[in-house]
Amino acid sequence: MAVTTPTVYNVIDAGTLWGRKGFAAEPLDSIFENVNWLYKNYSPPLYNACINGGNATYLAPRDFYFPLSVSADSIVYRLYAYIWTSATSTVACDFYDSSTVTTGTPWGTATATTTFGAATGGRYVTLSLGAIGPTTKFGRLVFTPQVSGTPTCQVLWAMIAPDPVAIAAGIYPSGATAYDGAHLNATGSAIHTEYADRAIQTAAAILVDRRQCVFSYQQLAAGGNQISTRGDQTKRTVAVGQTDLHGQAGATFTVQCRAEDSGTATVRLIERGTSNYVEFAADDTDRTDTMTLTNSRPMFDVEVEPDAGTTVRYLVITWAPAEIVPL
Repeated sequence: MAVTTPTVYNVIDAGTLWGRKGFAAEPLDSIFENVNWLYKNYSPPLYNACINGGNATYLAPRDFYFPLSVSADSIVYRLYAYIWTSATSTVACDFYDSSTVTTGTPWGTATATTTFGAATGGRYVTLSLGAIGPTTKFGRLVFTPQVSGTPTCQVLWAMIAPDPVAIAAGIYPSGATAYDGAHLNATGSAIHTEYADRAIQTAAAILVDRRQCVFSYQQLAAGGNQISTRGDQTKRTVAVGQTDLHGQAGATFTVQCRAEDSGTATVRLIERGTSNYVEFAADDTDRTDTMTLTNSRPMFDVEVEPDAGTTVRYLVITWAPAEIVPL
């Protein structure tokens, strides 16, 4: 018995799908192996942003807040970032969860401090966050880079995505089920409807379990680039974006936001050309809402109604298909 994950996706031609061949091995065997391949390689980013204000150089640690909607299977996530330093130095990167802010035990199994030598100029870095368990449906991660010595540092881009991991035998909390080749390839193995249905349901479970980033906006925390009123402008549009939903108009999306203002301020995400929006108080707490988009290629406006000065720590839209009930 063996759980086989192909190195590359099995391309199944029409003749294999519809021809008169031994059903005990093909095409179900290749289809199931493709589902194992999907579990390992499907890695949509939870967050992907070019940071507004990231060009502000700094010596002291700066907090970058990232919302998480993690997998039920406690899979490993990885941070990818582009970091610039003014001279060769070591940059320490700390990770913390939402309950500890920037002190205490880091999120999951990520080490408290991960260091790397940064060459003069920009450098792409990749750092494992470890296996992050679904302690909450929507959590938050804090990333605090700090450069050693006198060089200055900038974080210009960051992304969090799953690491590829081979599927093992068993049924996962997400509902995915590993395929063991012996189920079909053994002499006299039975073929029944459950096999075909299992491939569909496992693929659907993987897609539902791993949310993907559709839109994001982020400002550097404590970066001195707060959004304030300008003249008689009490409302300001600070970001515009567009995505293509490939015909999936009417889909429901999750919107996560954290913003701060010492006064009373509001952040709105608006679907342009409609009356569709969600809004959040800028009270420096993690907030979550849902939004049903009406267009298949929606445009978004991020509108801020500031008071004393607003910082949008993050605003992100994530999507996963609606949960599929097994047949």
